Amino acid sequence: MSAHARRSGLGAGVLALSLALPLSAALPPITVRGRFVCVNSAAEREGSCPSERVGIRTANGRVFVFLPNDLAVALYADPRLRARELQVTALRHDGDRLESVRVRVIRDGRLYDIAYVCDVCQITSSVPGPCPCCQKELALEETPVT
Repeated sequence: MSAHARRSGLGAGVLALSLALPLSAALPPITVRGRFVCVNSAAEREGSCPSERVGIRTANGRVFVFLPNDLAVALYADPRLRARELQVTALRHDGDRLESVRVRVIRDGRLYDIAYVCDVCQITSSVPGPCPCCQKELALEETPVT
């Protein structure tokens, strides 16, 4: 399966997810740039963070916290992404809570879509972890946004 086909499949999953959330569709989308952060600094030092405390801190210090079941919370588990600058398109809920629609990496001023791929089984996922088929760790793939 080509990288384009895998990316297309991921995009369709994001579209399906957004269609499954009709109440959220009325919320205005925002774009936030920053780095993952755990609002509980003690937990962050230990390398873990409760799902209700995962957020993104902008360059000016503003912190937005993701909803506990948000995709971005699963991405926080990948230490490679915690160290990177991100661009998150999200629906904003009350109290600066975010429901992510798309998470992209920023590298050298360019945006990259991210996906987790098993090259053996040709399975693509939007979250890190083992391949559901062979249990090999999924590889992080970054594709420039054109």
